[in-house]
Amino acid sequence: SSGFNLRRPIPEDTMCGPDNPKLKRRAAWLLLTHDSFVIDDLPDKDDEAKHMTNDKNPYIHGLGGPSLTSHILTVSFYVAVLFLLEHLTRLFIAQYAYLDPILESEHNRGVLARHIAVDFVSLFVCSLLAVTNWRTCKEMIQHGLSYGKDESLMKEEDFEERVFKYHPGSQRLIMMFFVYQVKNGYDTIIWGDGIEFVLHHIFAGAAAWGGLFP
Repeated sequence: SSGFNLRRPIPEDTMCGPDNPKLKRRAAWLLLTHDSFVIDDLPDKDDEAKHMTNDKNPYIHGLGGPSLTSHILTVSFYVAVLFLLEHLTRLFIAQYAYLDPILESEHNRGVLARHIAVDFVSLFVCSLLAVTNWRTCKEMIQHGLSYGKDESLMKEEDFEERVFKYHPGSQRLIMMFFVYQVKNGYDTIIWGDGIEFVLHHIFAGAAAWGGLFP
């Protein structure tokens, strides 16, 4: 994948080699591409990943994926991008406010800009990432298409592997969904949508964060 990727130097004591069998991980400040979520030499099972991270707190270090710092910086970056897109969209709509009396209201232009630049853009990106990484859920999809009759899929004894295994695409999708919850939660408070919507975004955001750092 191509894209802008800020990387920090990898300390020598974290490099793999004959004298140092520690896990080698990609170090990136901003997680802007799929490759930035891909970890070199990540063990297949998360219990091995936990061992490789020297029993560090998974809420801070995850299960072998990018660091908490990288996630926070990336979330902050994308939230800022959404603010910028919303502002530019509002300015664009204002240029054509003469087309309809509804657009003459600054409030209405703000609502429309929010739905276009924040809701539509965020959900489109999440949908695109979901479709792009559909193979992550290939077994579940095939199991559903067979109406649960194919016993070779979705074996009960493999549920931990399905639930807890690290997938770069899934991590990226969940992070983008969390970005949306942060921005939309802020908008919900500013626009006075109601306490039920505020609680919705809090719980949805908490669920997304739990997926990032279980």
